Amino acid sequence: GSFSLESPPECAAMGLEARGFRAVEITRRTRWMTPFTEIDNYDAEKARAAGIQRLLEEAGVVSGVIDGNIGHKTRAAIAEFLKKNGLPDTTSESDLIDFLEQVAKERGRGVGFTVCNRTKNRIWSAIARRGSEGWESRGWWMLEAGGCSRVLDRPLSGQEHYVYGEMEDGDTIRTLAKASDAFCVGRSKFAIIGRDECEASAYRTALFQAAPPPVDRKLVFEFFERDFAKASQNDR
Repeated sequence: GSFSLESPPECAAMGLEARGFRAVEITRRTRWMTPFTEIDNYDAEKARAAGIQRLLEEAGVVSGVIDGNIGHKTRAAIAEFLKKNGLPDTTSESDLIDFLEQVAKERGRGVGFTVCNRTKNRIWSAIARRGSEGWESRGWWMLEAGGCSRVLDRPLSGQEHYVYGEMEDGDTIRTLAKASDAFCVGRSKFAIIGRDECEASAYRTALFQAAPPPVDRKLVFEFFERDFAKASQNDR
């Protein structure tokens, strides 16, 4: 998921994890690009090939091991991609990369998990799903009336996804009426692994609602006012 934080005093207290960052020296004011390469010790040629392999996967052309070696299968997929898009066989590698980036971005808009607010009030939303390390919950995304937020920007791999919403209604908070699945949430932006003993880890337990299964690895969940229970004096 996405995150936006500014000088948090303690990551763990916010349900976040600390990671080591590397400083980047920016020498131009108007525009700057920082390329990422694979962890393997690739030379420039293999790193470029690995980048093409990853773009081919993200563009939905062909999937395989990202190893910096363009084999027969990958070359055949590239040739078919060029033909399908009316590009000549003589297309340069740089032009191929540019075109793959465009296709990958366009394809990315059609996948992932988006939540939308169809009420007249502000909603604070969170999601939960089974990830690679087990159950996980993430939040918060603030949704103004009529607004949407893309909370996951990759193709959805599982069928079980859950949503949580707190709608501001005057001085009260309304939660989802049909929520029945317990997950952990934090007071501020959080990413929590596990769904048991929330309070023991300084979180709180909240009831999430099951979302419909993804279609073509994409899911859009819309919050309507009818989805929320009657107003109560619950504090967030």
